[in-house]
Amino acid sequence: MMYPFMTLNDDTEITHSEMKPDGCVKVYIETPDEKHCFKHATCWLPDYKWEDIKGYSDIEKNYFDEFIHSVAHLIIELSQEGGFDNTSNISFKGDDSMPELSRFYGIIITMYFNDTQQHHKPHIHAFYGDYEAVIGIDGELLAGSIPSKQFRMVSGWMAVHEIELYEAWNNAVQSKHFEKIKPL
Repeated sequence: MMYPFMTLNDDTEITHSEMKPDGCVKVYIETPDEKHCFKHATCWLPDYKWEDIKGYSDIEKNYFDEFIHSVAHLIIELSQEGGFDNTSNISFKGDDSMPELSRFYGIIITMYFNDTQQHHKPHIHAFYGDYEAVIGIDGELLAGSIPSKQFRMVSGWMAVHEIELYEAWNNAVQSKHFEKIKPL
């Protein structure tokens, strides 16, 4: 069975299988295309073995390879849980006090409840692959690190959603529920 993982802005669908007995997970990527009807590729984790690549340019192949490398840990975890539908409340860092605000391009944005002691200003936590950064809603990098391209994407997203982020922060510091925010 294949489980939905993500839909990109160009309607590319990324799905994954359950974990096979040998520990492998199939990741299938499919993009609508006027010329080819659909472009598609398969990547097997954890070996990152690509096969059946049809219609994608070398630039697109490199993008998907980098992207899959950045989210493989999530896909592997989800493959053991039956996809997002069975894990809608899962916390990938093992902490239910940090709900997800948004998710885009392999970046997961979260916000802790009652998180006012360490950084003393409104902020989010951004996860990308093995990177974690704490970024003030004003755009200041407070702790950790994240690749510059992803930092710019998060900063742009935060600028667009500044009001919603402050509303979420005000709720989070009071341990109140907050709504997810639209991705890039």
